[in-house]
Amino acid sequence: PSQEEKNVQKEVFNPEFRDLTLQRENENDLVESSTEKLSATFDPFQQKPTKNAVLLLCSERFLEDFGHVVADLARGDLLADNQTPIQFIDTALMEKTGVDIEVPGRGAIITILASSIIGSKSKTILMKITEMAASSRYKWVEVVFCMDVELDNITSENITRLQNAVFRHDNLPGTITRFKITSRHSLSTTIARTILALDPVGTISGEMEQWLLDHATKQRLEFLLILIPNLTIVGALYWLKLRMDESNNPSSITEKVSLWFRRIFTETEKEVQHLKHALCSNEIIRKTLNPSVALQLPVVATAELGTAKSGFS
Repeated sequence: PSQEEKNVQKEVFNPEFRDLTLQRENENDLVESSTEKLSATFDPFQQKPTKNAVLLLCSERFLEDFGHVVADLARGDLLADNQTPIQFIDTALMEKTGVDIEVPGRGAIITILASSIIGSKSKTILMKITEMAASSRYKWVEVVFCMDVELDNITSENITRLQNAVFRHDNLPGTITRFKITSRHSLSTTIARTILALDPVGTISGEMEQWLLDHATKQRLEFLLILIPNLTIVGALYWLKLRMDESNNPSSITEKVSLWFRRIFTETEKEVQHLKHALCSNEIIRKTLNPSVALQLPVVATAELGTAKSGFS
């Protein structure tokens, strides 16, 4: 071809190439923009509490291992007869209790993958649940087995052994333990049915969430959970709320909690009488706090706690 024809081909080709490049850049910008909007809209772990949602405490392990369940429950559309969203606040304090979710009515839920009870792991889980069931920290605990492996004879035997280990007569003290077996696909619905069938009295408030974010407050609550074996996290929070509501002191949360904590050990008898009165007259305290806490408090408060008290004063 002549020089003139070559120039014509360049003029036809080059603009087309530049247009394709520009189109590709525009498409990349569109994808990045859509991804940012999608992540901002559908992040289930950064949602603010929805109005009328049930707000509960869960362990960090539950949030990490069953993130899809947390997202499903937050939507609130699992049950046709109850569209209430269920949202969670994860806290390291749950590690002191041995359960995954604290629910109203001094109840709790433990989720166990069937694959985790194979071999030597089953003995560890067996000891953990039997120790928890022997106490009366919770009125009842529901153990949900999520079948992520085939239900063979060995897995069935391990589940049966665990059920037999925590069997109790209804008239005996301790924790009532119930078992459920479900698939990974149905786990969210199973947990939703358990939670939404309960009396909602005793759920967490936004105010309590702020207390759990305060490092000093969390330390004091952790100390009480270790000291009083029948105390739940929800019970401790409502015990604290009882005192906070009565206080007219405009000081900070940390100062108010510090004052309440000191009174437990310096004015123990007065605090015990106050708790007994609240257990008789306050419905929320009666449903969230184990009555034996008022009996255990004078025993642990009068013990030699010099080193421990000085660290939290």
